[in-house]
Amino acid sequence: MQKRKRVVLGGAVSLLLALLYLNSLSVPLYFDDLSILQDTFKVERLTPGQILRASFRGELHNRPVANITFVLNYFFTGARPIPFHLTNVLIHILSFWFVFLFVLELLGLSGVAERYRRKRRPLALAAAAVWAVHPLQTQAVTYVIQRYTSLCGLFSFMALYFYLRGRRERRTPLFVGSAAAFVLALGSKEIAAVLPVVVLLIEILFGRLSVKKAAVWAGVFLVLSGGLAALFVGERLSEFVDFLKRDQFPNRDYRVSEGLLTQPRVFVHYISLALLPSYDRHILDYNFPVSHGLLAPPATAFSLLFGLATLVAAAWALRRNRIVTFAILAFWIGHVMEGSIFNLELAFEHRMYLPSVFLFLLVVAAGSDLALRWALPPRAVTAGFILVLLYLGTNTILRNDVWRDPARFYTHNIRKAPGNFRPYSNMGVWLLGRSRLPEAAGFLEKAKSLNPREIRILGALADVKFGLKDYAAAAPLYAQTLDAGLAYPFVFERLAISLMRVGRFEDAAVAILSGIKQHPDALPLMVTAGSLFYIGKQEGGGEGVEAMRRSGLDEAGALGFLETAYRRGLRSADLFANLAPALVARADQESDPAARARILENALRIAREGAVVFPADELIRHNIALIAGRLGRENALKSS
Repeated sequence: MQKRKRVVLGGAVSLLLALLYLNSLSVPLYFDDLSILQDTFKVERLTPGQILRASFRGELHNRPVANITFVLNYFFTGARPIPFHLTNVLIHILSFWFVFLFVLELLGLSGVAERYRRKRRPLALAAAAVWAVHPLQTQAVTYVIQRYTSLCGLFSFMALYFYLRGRRERRTPLFVGSAAAFVLALGSKEIAAVLPVVVLLIEILFGRLSVKKAAVWAGVFLVLSGGLAALFVGERLSEFVDFLKRDQFPNRDYRVSEGLLTQPRVFVHYISLALLPSYDRHILDYNFPVSHGLLAPPATAFSLLFGLATLVAAAWALRRNRIVTFAILAFWIGHVMEGSIFNLELAFEHRMYLPSVFLFLLVVAAGSDLALRWALPPRAVTAGFILVLLYLGTNTILRNDVWRDPARFYTHNIRKAPGNFRPYSNMGVWLLGRSRLPEAAGFLEKAKSLNPREIRILGALADVKFGLKDYAAAAPLYAQTLDAGLAYPFVFERLAISLMRVGRFEDAAVAILSGIKQHPDALPLMVTAGSLFYIGKQEGGGEGVEAMRRSGLDEAGALGFLETAYRRGLRSADLFANLAPALVARADQESDPAARARILENALRIAREGAVVFPADELIRHNIALIAGRLGRENALKSS
């Protein structure tokens, strides 16, 4: 009966989670979602070889297990957001069940206070439900690419559950399952490396492992984890050691020691989000002020003292309430990988996905003790718990609702972190994608004022100025973008066009020829080079032609670029609109009437081909009329 009731209640929470995250299905793909999915996880056929190659591809190649799920999602449904969100919600629901089972096993261990052991089922269900329903988890669930975190969490809770159950039943298959789940967790995200430490902590607190043996096992683990780190980091290990020695991150404006000093304040903020939940307090991209000393800001010293106080409380509870000791220490262990010396952003809420289980276990245990001390009736406790879940669930729905609307999402982040350049940049890029150029310019200018060297801001602002036909402003921005290393073909193309439009013909030729040199297979660049010469000839006259010749772009070269692009299969409106007139200009230089007629016939054939491919293009149709008339006159001269 108890088991059936447990399954019914667990099913009710699962249904509640599905309802809470229903509005997340309409959340679009953000930031890394699109770029990583399209560039990394696209496969032509679903074969084991292609799946494996794709799962080990890209910057996050050391997370192949999660990568495989992205490959499968993308293969079957493309970049449509709903299937990705459905998968994430399913992972979260499964995680809820394994958190419940893990805590249930944990509270049944010897050494756990009898009052918790007697109520381990409702306590485990309460801890798992509060954890799963809390709006703190929305970033790990709703932000698609954070499947790395949620899937790692699922396999981590699975590994801990199988370990504790295997320990209780002394069955080898359960230990094998625990080891397999640990490997899957580690293959989803590196933070799973802390799991052996959590297991070690369980054995010290609730097992028969002496402190001496624990120290030996800790040493063995450190050696093994060091080997794993070397395997994962590989050639970057020496680089990591180097910036630790220099106390300076290569891509941050603060020192390693300052980042480490800031983390206690970040942890206090995380805890405040957990204990004082409100959807409006959650944001994706923080602008966390760096601590430069114990009193700069003063909250640094307070946060450090708070952290030390929790450790003192853990030591004090060692002989009184070992669940408290375990929950506190496991919470801090869970933050070791992402909240210490590693070169990561200072704060992201999804980092609480795994550690917050231990925090909510502590909260539920404390709530149970208070209910017992105050002799609260069970119905009152149940009613209060339901109200808490409803409040948390409402805030989860409201937080997901913010995610649904990009404009609201970005402006909310700007309001909560006004000194952070990224939300302004993200809003500007989103507006740019919707051709709302004047609005985009305002946000991108603000982002640039906060971070003048950020390459993505420079590129996006250049695109806005180009779209507004402010070529004088676009040209230096594209030049800065190239200097910063963003040397895509379209950047060279737009830089050259911008320079041409402001009369800098020689610089325009230099820019487009540099682009072709770096990207010899970029056929659109060849079309731009050819068309730019004729535009310069028309707008700059002899002076423009001479300027471009000094930079190595003459009429023969321009025609050669256009013909090469055509021969190599490019069929664009710009190519057809420019190649035919270029051939007419070449015919004008031909003294032999027969040869001139052949060139004009070729030009007419290409223009007509263009009209078939682009029937609505007026310039191509205009070229056909001009060339046909010219060819008619040539034929008339020949016949006379």
